[in-house]
Amino acid sequence: MHLKIIYSLVLGLLALSSAAQELPRNLVYANENLVFEKLYILKDQKLLHFSDEKRQNRRFVYLLNEQNVVTDTLQVEGNDYFLLTSDSTFSIRGLSEYGSYILDEHKIQIRSAFVSYVSFHNEMIEPNFIVGGYIIGSKYDQSRDCVSYHYVDGNKLEALGSLSSPTYKYGFDELDTLYMFNMEMYEEYKGRAYDKGLIQSLFNKSKSCLSRMTYPIYGRLSASLDQDTYTFYERKAGKIFSIDISGEPKLTREFQFPLKKARIEGWKYLFDFKLKKHYAVKRIDITQIPEGLNKRKARKMEKEYSYELYELLPLKNTFELKPLYKLRFDPVLVDNDLIYEIIQENKKGSAIFFHPLDPNYEYKKSNYLDYGSK
Repeated sequence: MHLKIIYSLVLGLLALSSAAQELPRNLVYANENLVFEKLYILKDQKLLHFSDEKRQNRRFVYLLNEQNVVTDTLQVEGNDYFLLTSDSTFSIRGLSEYGSYILDEHKIQIRSAFVSYVSFHNEMIEPNFIVGGYIIGSKYDQSRDCVSYHYVDGNKLEALGSLSSPTYKYGFDELDTLYMFNMEMYEEYKGRAYDKGLIQSLFNKSKSCLSRMTYPIYGRLSASLDQDTYTFYERKAGKIFSIDISGEPKLTREFQFPLKKARIEGWKYLFDFKLKKHYAVKRIDITQIPEGLNKRKARKMEKEYSYELYELLPLKNTFELKPLYKLRFDPVLVDNDLIYEIIQENKKGSAIFFHPLDPNYEYKKSNYLDYGSK
């Protein structure tokens, strides 16, 4: 079935208040051959994260201009997390790769990158993102099945430089020097190991290791950067943490998402980078299991969910949940007061829609086209 770009006004959002309201659902872009998983917007350019389930080596980030024309691609691994750092720069964290990028003349240009090997993860820290000159990351505690969060001053941490990048993925082959963090390599070539005293805790381990959620799994590592504030979601603890990075990183806010029915509810975190607004989405399992169906068959049933959108209002030391809308879809992005969804058809194609949060939203005159496969 072909996905066609059309204007449509259908039921998209229902208000959480007793007075439900209808808001338009607008198709922005579609492609019959690409399955998009994630969407990011920088100014008027879009980053689409695409993966091919049958071919694991075909995982890309597509850059689209304002007219939705693909202008560049970047091959990635697939298990990637993004952090927008300005209206033209962003970072990607893969399994062991970390890259910093800038959008220049509708191209994705890599600025710097490093690779952190397993030995570095185990002995030092598993990096998440570099913010304010600090590497923010985590350490896994196997005995308690949880992670603690730490930081390392990047100015005090040495790295080995490789003149030839070992991979073309993430654009590493465009760099003259790729930096590597590896404990064993340092012990062999430098005759020393990293100073463990370089690792500092962001906050007490109990904040992320108590009241752990085991089910359902919803929302992954998501983070935002707003000037000197780095905010991230710890999904297993169901918490939001905000870190001041203007000096030595320190915890300024934390918020525990409420779970009235932990077996059927989960949360995730979204950030409107343009308007600097924090949002949370609650997913609720509303699957109806036929009476008498055994547990094994019940587990194989396709799940049905409903969603609720909240704004996270920053307070002095925490956040406050402000209920906004009930949703019939899983939102992937909030940008400039527009909430986006991605719809997939038969695992072959995808379509991107937006829903204005403002009922008085004024539409711009545009001609959207379907550019088909790329």
